[in-house]
Amino acid sequence: LCPIQLCHLVTAVAVGNFFCTLAMYFAVRAQKDGNLINYAVFGVALGAAVASRINLAPLAGVIVLAAILRALPGLHKSVAWGERERLISEGLIGVALAGFLTLLAFRIFNPYAFNGPGFFGLSLNPRWLEDLDKSRQFVSGAIDFPPNYQWASRTQWIYPLKDMILWGMGIAFGVVAWVSAVWAGVRIIRGKAGALLNA
Repeated sequence: LCPIQLCHLVTAVAVGNFFCTLAMYFAVRAQKDGNLINYAVFGVALGAAVASRINLAPLAGVIVLAAILRALPGLHKSVAWGERERLISEGLIGVALAGFLTLLAFRIFNPYAFNGPGFFGLSLNPRWLEDLDKSRQFVSGAIDFPPNYQWASRTQWIYPLKDMILWGMGIAFGVVAWVSAVWAGVRIIRGKAGALLNA
């Protein structure tokens, strides 16, 4: 979708993108600094992102990965047991905190997903679940849906990549983003010093 189309349709993409980016930023900070505040802000940002777009839920795995990467150096045999224990417990507590705040933020920012009554009425709304199932069928192609026609007879991977670079990010940003991602992957695979660190 082009930016003009998005602004005319008043979609939730911009809201979801903002909170997704915020969550990613604090996941990187959690991996670097390990402060519980970073885990907490990640949780709130993820909850808000999922409240606007349910398909952003897999982003939850990023904070788990950040906690694992932060704890990995503590598993080296030269690290004192106390420091190892601190890194592991910090990651476990941080992930649990992020998970709790994600659910809380989702409850606050998407009240339509729940039946109520009141804040503690946590049973899921059947109409919301039905809407999710219908969306899943649209996306999977189980239901014939006119916007899906644009994908008919298109080359997998190449067509969306071309649209992402030409129309979504722009040629300059698109090429730089993909070259950077590939280069970062190569550095990680080759085990270059500092490849998993951020500036």
